[in-house]
Amino acid sequence: MALVTLDIHHLARVEGHGDLFVEIQKGKEPRVEMRVTEGTRLFEAFLREHCYSEVSHIMSRICGICSHSHAVAALRAVEAAMQIEPDPQTIQLRKLMLIGDMLESHALHINFLALPDYLGARNVVEMLPQYRKEVKRALQLKKLGNDLMELIGGRHTHPLCAVVGGFTHVPTSAQLQSIRKRFHSAIPDAEAQIELMGSFNEPKLVRRSQYLAVRHPTEYPIHDGVLATDKGLQIPAHEYQNLIEERNVPYAHAKFSEIKGEPYVAGSLARLNVASNQLSDNAKRMASKVGLKLPSYDIFQMNLGQAVEYLHYLEHALEILDDLINQDLEAKVVYHKIRAGRSAAAVEAPRGVLIHQYRLNARGKVLAADVITPTAMNYANIEADVRALAPELLELSKEEAELRLNMLIRAYDPCISCSVHYVQTI
Repeated sequence: MALVTLDIHHLARVEGHGDLFVEIQKGKEPRVEMRVTEGTRLFEAFLREHCYSEVSHIMSRICGICSHSHAVAALRAVEAAMQIEPDPQTIQLRKLMLIGDMLESHALHINFLALPDYLGARNVVEMLPQYRKEVKRALQLKKLGNDLMELIGGRHTHPLCAVVGGFTHVPTSAQLQSIRKRFHSAIPDAEAQIELMGSFNEPKLVRRSQYLAVRHPTEYPIHDGVLATDKGLQIPAHEYQNLIEERNVPYAHAKFSEIKGEPYVAGSLARLNVASNQLSDNAKRMASKVGLKLPSYDIFQMNLGQAVEYLHYLEHALEILDDLINQDLEAKVVYHKIRAGRSAAAVEAPRGVLIHQYRLNARGKVLAADVITPTAMNYANIEADVRALAPELLELSKEEAELRLNMLIRAYDPCISCSVHYVQTI
């Protein structure tokens, strides 16, 4: 059979710049290259010699979409290295920062990046004549996440108020009550978003991979916990280098990751496969209503998984807001002594597990840093999925095959810009 070549340049409706190159010939192993062409960014390198107090503000600039996730991961890693214990109020506020990131990013990806494929549109503008109501709803759901991040972090991109050991500014009870009303009112819209994403006869690719998420004993993955796979592996976050192996490939400005020599998945489906029992009751009900059976090994269900998660995180935020409204919040920072240390922290960013590690000297200056983003974790599994999809692609026209590949990669919701920074083991 003749060689089939699919060269997608460049991948559309994803954050950052990347290409996909595929060669398929029946009876032979497909050649697949996820070509990460985004220019290399040197965050770990130029962070060296900066003061510990600057780390979260610098590292939040890795991404404009999930900047609050990077900020919280950086704060937790620095605090672990310096043996600082934040108080419960600080932890609750940081959870709201992470949830705001989830809501804004999930609404963006579901409705503006993934949804056009299922409606036969090239972009959201083409959706407007027939789906104006859905687009308006999506904008409102996205804004809700942005407004929560701005309320807690000081602005919706690159937070100002969250610092090592606490917050320099906190919202008033009236502000919390106001946004709480909006969150409660958004529940029907979040449910409608699930029903919309569950209504499509989407493509399927069922392949048994391994899935990695932050596992907490009492709550659905978000702020802290052990690194856990759906196959039962568990390890403390600061020991991540004993679990995750990174490697270079010649065609990408990012490292690819494996666990025990095999690719793995981070993201909504990983969280659901590891901790679906910890979803809110309403999120469980809606997942069942649209036929999302967990665990799921169909990567195209990442989009539906995000929709289910949106509802869960919305309701989790309501629980936190109810708790904080009854407290007398004050801006405070835990007293801490500057000391040398090294540690890591893992949080759940919209696209999956995000790990930050720092080594500090006795003056609180950064000696070395390491960051592994969820998109970098997913690259090897993306290639494995494309190889598994290859026989199906041979039955499609070139245009149909390229669309299917675009949809597959968009299901991962890659943030390519996050993944290309300089990485060095410390």
